[in-house]
Formats: sequence, C-alpha cells, structure tokens
Amino acid sequence: MNSSIKTAPAIIAITGTIGSGKSTFSKMLQELGCIVISADSLARQVVLPGSEGLASIKRHFGDECIAPDGSLDRKKLASLVFTNPDKKASLESILHPKIRDLFNQESERAWNTAMATSPVPYLFYDIPLYFETNYQHPWIKKVVTVAASPARCIERIIQRDNLSHEAATMRLGQQLSISEKVKRSDFVIENETDDLVALRGQAEQFIKNLT
Repeated sequence: MNSSIKTAPAIIAITGTIGSGKSTFSKMLQELGCIVISADSLARQVVLPGSEGLASIKRHFGDECIAPDGSLDRKKLASLVFTNPDKKASLESILHPKIRDLFNQESERAWNTAMATSPVPYLFYDIPLYFETNYQHPWIKKVVTVAASPARCIERIIQRDNLSHEAATMRLGQQLSISEKVKRSDFVIENETDDLVALRGQAEQFIKNLT
C-alpha cells in the first residue's frame, strides 16, 4: 500500500456505456478487496421515502412518479425523462448535487478503511455518466472505461431489461459513444465477450498495474 497518500482520497472513476459490463467489473474489484462506491447506489439513497430528493421529484414530475408504497416509481420516471431532454435535465439538476454531496461523505468515510485494507492506494467510483455530466472532482485522479461494441451492448440491454431493439438502441444512443469514452480514458478494459474468467483476469492485472 502506498502510505504517501494520507490526506484526501485518491479515486479512480470507472465508467462505460450501458451494457458494457462496467458493474460486473466493479463487482470483481470489490471481490479482490478494493473499495468501490457506486453512483447508482447513491442515486437510490437520495430518493428514499422521506428524502428531500424524492420530495423534489414529486414536486417537479407529479404524483404519477410515486409508487403506492411511497417509493419512487423508477420505470415511470424513466419513461418520462428518457425521451424528453428538458425533463432529463431537470431530473439531473435535482439529483446530481445530492449525489455529489453523498459521494463526498461516503468517500471520506471509506478512505480510512481503504488505506488499511485495499490492495491499491485508491478508492473506485463506479459512475456511468462520468463524461456525460462533465464530472469534475479533485480526488479523481484517473478514469478507466469498460468497453464493448455498440452491437454487443445492445444485445445485453435487451436481455437484461427486456427491451425492444429500438428502445435499447435509443438508450445507448443517449450516452457518449464508447469510442469517445475510450479516447478520454487512462485505462481501458475490453469486455466484448461474456467470458467472466477473462474479465476477472483483466481485473487482477489492472490491480497489479496500480501497485
């Protein structure tokens, strides 16, 4: 472990397009002892029942986005924002500042644990829209992109989310292209196949290269 990093967390962002296998790679890093913070997990926390995030969504998008049990109806909200750029921007303006604040809290809390237990002197932030949101944070030192071809990603989206080819293509098209993400990244993990053994091997080698 690099003991020279003692103050603020040093973080590597993990990103990729929908269907690229980013979450699977992040899980493998966790299994190998790394500390990973998930933006999707933070996003769920900031809209829990009773939260200001959920109240803001209700004010902006109406009761139709609230499930009978008082939780967020994610499918309903997604159907509203994915085809409406203005509504999508409104949702992001509600959620992103709250996610960022929670990320700061979680990363500072996790840093002491990481320094004692992680095989590398970094935290990892699993953030799908790192480039799309122009995410800037002084603690993020490097970016790794998990990459797969658009065709392969669409296949995975269809299988995972039970969407039509048209809907899956539309969702992928709303994100920055994988070629552009690769161009902007410091590291690239290739995940064209569903060979989990090979992907884990890349994760292990990635960690070795960071030590």
